[in-house]
Amino acid sequence: LVANREFVWLEPTKRNEVRISRRRVRDILIGILRRGLKAKAFTLPQYDGKEDAQIVAMAILNTCTYVSQWFTPGGAWSDETIADYHAVMSLRLVGLMERK
Repeated sequence: LVANREFVWLEPTKRNEVRISRRRVRDILIGILRRGLKAKAFTLPQYDGKEDAQIVAMAILNTCTYVSQWFTPGGAWSDETIADYHAVMSLRLVGLMERK
């Protein structure tokens, strides 16, 4: 939660470490999406005939990151179920799972 929302309050060295780590994770996901596109394994949503792996990567990361703000263990859904649900949403976003 600190690394994804409150990192701006960290001292400059730690804040920079968090930014570097966040960019590294983002860049890994962008690379996965681009390789999947090249291999024709993924299809990304298009807008005005364009697709953007970075926007899709940020959408996936934001969806997963902000779970920490609302999820409470012991609720109706287990943490494993929430993780699986987010995985399914992400896979649908890149065209890998059909809706049932």
